[in-house]
Amino acid sequence: MTITKHKVVENGEILSINDNEVMIAGWRSASPCLFSFGARFSDYVDLFDFYKCRKLTWLTNIPEDATLDITSIRDYSVIEAMNLRIHCPTQFIFERPPLNTMQFSSFVELEISGATPSGFPSPAAFPALKVLTVHANKSTFDWAACESVVDLILRDFNEADLQRMTRLVNLKRLCLVGGTYGSLKGLEALPTLETLRIVQPKRVVEMDSIKHAKCLTGFMFEASKKITDWGVLAGALQLRYLSLDTCQSLSFIGKLPLLEFLYCGKVLDKDRTPEMDHSRLQAAFLEQQLLREQGKQSVDLPFYKNLI
Repeated sequence: MTITKHKVVENGEILSINDNEVMIAGWRSASPCLFSFGARFSDYVDLFDFYKCRKLTWLTNIPEDATLDITSIRDYSVIEAMNLRIHCPTQFIFERPPLNTMQFSSFVELEISGATPSGFPSPAAFPALKVLTVHANKSTFDWAACESVVDLILRDFNEADLQRMTRLVNLKRLCLVGGTYGSLKGLEALPTLETLRIVQPKRVVEMDSIKHAKCLTGFMFEASKKITDWGVLAGALQLRYLSLDTCQSLSFIGKLPLLEFLYCGKVLDKDRTPEMDHSRLQAAFLEQQLLREQGKQSVDLPFYKNLI
């Protein structure tokens, strides 16, 4: 391995570029080049261009009121992803005359972990965006206007329900982390949603809308014991994949005829054994025990209580 002032080279492959400006660029064969830096990005723009980096990441430890100026990048069309891990007021500068609102048309991934910098482009500047992560309680970025998004992760979503999402006509996977929302109303209006993942909600969530989301085949409820009675899912006949933190019982499982995969971290009432003669069920994990897997030695699910 050879270490020079700006780069680390091993077997002829550039692994990283390091300097005191909190700047790292690396090449991975399975992912885009990535370029992370502090506020003085212009010092490294030649390296960015030379290594054909395609992902920008701003780190949290940049000074307050810094200016994030990327106008020195010669061609925005090479950039595919941006991650803003910023938790202090900043200004974002990207426009060069003549003004071109479509200059980020190659972007497919965007993450805004904290506050949105002033001057940041509107959703119209990202027409091809597919993956979006936003801290909804801190960011002013209008995530609900990103109609092309397929994967959406919202942190601290504090609105009453999901009705603001109705414009996301291409959304397939939704993840809600934290937040004080109390209802999933609006879920049924998302015509392409296939997977819903809820992580550590801050209050009990009304789940009735899951039954009316016709395309929803996967549901995950993680890191929370606020809900243990999952009888409401008995009417969600479309569900094929189910992962739950804690269940009072699994008596509702027999009413999910299409279920193929089941995971439950803890079952409180082990004496209530459900009718689970599912021809479609391929795998079941209860309290970290694999109880059934098609094609291998299997155990009848009604007898799961004898194994845990």
